Amino acid sequence: MISYSLFKTDQMKPSKFRYSETSYFGYTLNLELTEAGFRYQYSDGPFPTIVWKSVEVEADFWTIFHHIMMAQPKWKRNYHQVDVCDGVNWELELVYPDRTFKSKGYQSWPAGFDDFHGCLGLLGVKELLDDD
Repeated sequence: MISYSLFKTDQMKPSKFRYSETSYFGYTLNLELTEAGFRYQYSDGPFPTIVWKSVEVEADFWTIFHHIMMAQPKWKRNYHQVDVCDGVNWELELVYPDRTFKSKGYQSWPAGFDDFHGCLGLLGVKELLDDD
């Protein structure tokens, strides 16, 4: 089983950031970093209209994100709970000059994932703040 530390770099802002979350019950959330900043799309239901929306990034977001992620234990590349057939898929990809980090899961999350997800909530994306 491969596991590795999220960050071995002092660079706070990755050149690529992509996070997605999909529920068996129909919602999809995609969050990605572009040259202009973050953008996201959220859809709910079987035939949603998907629209990308821009997100303002506070100046200290990357500092907070970096410190939260530096405190995380090692994450595996894959997390999977076999006995669940109607859960949530998630995937995270970060690219830095010296490495690429990818981790994903199905109804299973690494230790520290709540802190990571909470940090994304700092972006003010309503769907990241909802607990249901």
